[in-house]
Amino acid sequence: MNKSTNRGQFRPAPWMQEGRIAGGFAFIDSAALANVWRSYERNDLKLVDVRSWLALHEMMARRRAATERRRPTYSDLELARLTGTPEARRASSSRRRLIHCGSIEWSESTVRFRRREGEVIGGRARIPVPRRVLRHLARQGTAADVATVIGHAARCLYYQRDAKQLRSGGACTASWVAQQFGVGERSVHRSRQRLIELGWLRPVEDGRQGGRLGARFVIDLAWRRPDRGHETAAQREGNDADSAAPTIHHEPSLRIQRPELDAGVSTKPILRNVVPADLSDPRRLEALFEEAGKAGLVSRTEAGKLSFFAAAERAKRCGAENPCGFFAAMVRRGLWRHIAGVDEDRARKQIAAAYAPLDEGPRRNQRQPWKGMEGSPARVAPGADADSVGIGYNRGFPSGDRSGTVFSELKKGWARSSVG
Repeated sequence: MNKSTNRGQFRPAPWMQEGRIAGGFAFIDSAALANVWRSYERNDLKLVDVRSWLALHEMMARRRAATERRRPTYSDLELARLTGTPEARRASSSRRRLIHCGSIEWSESTVRFRRREGEVIGGRARIPVPRRVLRHLARQGTAADVATVIGHAARCLYYQRDAKQLRSGGACTASWVAQQFGVGERSVHRSRQRLIELGWLRPVEDGRQGGRLGARFVIDLAWRRPDRGHETAAQREGNDADSAAPTIHHEPSLRIQRPELDAGVSTKPILRNVVPADLSDPRRLEALFEEAGKAGLVSRTEAGKLSFFAAAERAKRCGAENPCGFFAAMVRRGLWRHIAGVDEDRARKQIAAAYAPLDEGPRRNQRQPWKGMEGSPARVAPGADADSVGIGYNRGFPSGDRSGTVFSELKKGWARSSVG
């Protein structure tokens, strides 16, 4: 007996959205995402490399309609524009690191993403991600932002092949995103709140407080990225001593937040884990400058070093809530124009302190400076005691030095001959 059933048909809930997404979308292969993300966790890749990897998806989506008569071409200049880097050579360096780690295959006419077999992120083979938010992540996304966007897209966006449209709506927990991507759960909560404020993500107000599957969310299919990101009008006008500080107090530092790193100050300062001690210690700041120079975030010159140290001073002066995130955002975005003259004056003192010798005590076979010249008598009065004569001379030798002992023996004979 054959019974008709509607088991294969899914009826969307009233709070879900269906339709075409504004600006289009791009599929991200989950195995390829796992390949590049694990390399990033091993410190083989930098955050700018992950953003470049996302920008390549946008570049491929633009050339999807190319025919045989119109051969697609890929350039580092376009990659630099999508990631917001000021020079094409930095985008070229990021591309070479992706090739070296086995994340992509690059040619002038073809880009292929290499997969990591046997591992997926998000529990799906392909994850649809809106192109508008993809460009937003490629330009100014942090590690937690990338994890939050892709994690919620994996749980809340579904492509209907028959209707050729997307269905938006699903449940997602911050703990699940943190476990999949290895980021801090608190960072996911902050990134989710920013996405809600931007209007890309909308929580469903149905009285449900979460549970095993988490709270319900809907991704806005008609979302448009705000112009110029989070920059204010005062930031776009220019830099002077009285200009407003960049509104980036809540910008997380350049790192994936991990409990073992948050326990205390690491022995070696790194840009992915900027701590308050790095901004106060000139030697730790010097190590961060060397790392930033190798990454192409700052020029490895005296002027670049002054700007780097001045950015740390401005972060301590203006970023009262989160100076580490303030400093990290200035370095990553290259906001050197916001540095004031007072910041550079303090930075010069920090640079001078970085190259000052450490107080390690007297070295072996090192001649000690003479400290008793002011107390040395120019001429000995008749009848003066020998011990009073040598007060100024003994002061110039450290306690326990043999040279001082020898001199104390010789001075008595010199004093007697002078008096006699």
